[in-house]
Amino acid sequence: MRRPRHANAFSLIDLVITVLIMGILAAVAGPRFAATSAGLRSEAVARRIAADLNYARRHAILNSRECTITFNLSPPGYAMVGVADPARVGRTYQVALSDLDGGAAVASAAFNSTRSVTYNAYGLPLAGSPAAALASGAVVVAVAGASRTIVVDKDTGEATLP
Repeated sequence: MRRPRHANAFSLIDLVITVLIMGILAAVAGPRFAATSAGLRSEAVARRIAADLNYARRHAILNSRECTITFNLSPPGYAMVGVADPARVGRTYQVALSDLDGGAAVASAAFNSTRSVTYNAYGLPLAGSPAAALASGAVVVAVAGASRTIVVDKDTGEATLP
């Protein structure tokens, strides 16, 4: 009598079905992962810009003098006039968004229809020429199709992400 043979390995059909299921899962999860990644990257860049706007406000209050932050659309970035860069001695505080995230861009920056906001010695936001009280202020950052808006409060000057 012959004993029945027991297979101790996977068959080719088992392997093909497993690879097919993994491919379907990857096709469904891939776009969601990319969208989530872009959203997180835009959130990180927006938080950095909000922190720097708030830093400019505090700098103006602590030094009892105006501090201006100007945004550039191309190349995307911003600079704080009259503020020393803590990382580079003897240079003005400048941030290139390509250094934060290679795909980041300033989609728009509008402070009373200008691209700069000035904080006075009391930390209140001013914009325009001649500088007047801020009526509205926002910066929109885009990363790989995802965007975030930073809003500057017209009364306090505080920058937040709504």
